[in-house]
Amino acid sequence: MWSWDQGRLDYFQFDNLKKIARFALKHDLRSEDHDALVGAVGLPFSPKQAAYKPWRNYARTFKSMGLVYQNGAVAEPTVIATLLADDGSITTDEYFHFLAEYTSSPSPALQGWDNTADLRYPLIFALKFLLAKAAKGLEQTTLSEIGSAYDASGFTGEEDATAFEALVVSTT
Repeated sequence: MWSWDQGRLDYFQFDNLKKIARFALKHDLRSEDHDALVGAVGLPFSPKQAAYKPWRNYARTFKSMGLVYQNGAVAEPTVIATLLADDGSITTDEYFHFLAEYTSSPSPALQGWDNTADLRYPLIFALKFLLAKAAKGLEQTTLSEIGSAYDASGFTGEEDATAFEALVVSTT
């Protein structure tokens, strides 16, 4: 459910997304060197090695943000990258709405992508699960609890509120 993150939450901060998007519009993230990207964004993009371009370690992150897609040997910026790069064109709420619908399991940003597989939407699932718990007066939820309910339920995230309320009852 959370394999796309791998502890890179700083890279998903809205201001940092905007910086990465601006860079992606002017540079090919797939072939760009470390120093230029670090200078433009202000994040480490580790490791720093001459023969080790940031794309090797961050392609999944860039793709899961919805900023680029790979077109042969080039990383092409998306429409979302264009919007993020233009101050005032998209709000954090609008981006989060996009991300909730864009983030799927399996994901085209991860290895083993199968475009014929049935998609699940983990962020939509998490939001609906949290709302169902709140409706039952349950104010605290752990990430582990969300992940366990996601794995056990088989829900896609497209189920209605009644289904999520029943899931909350069965998991608490």
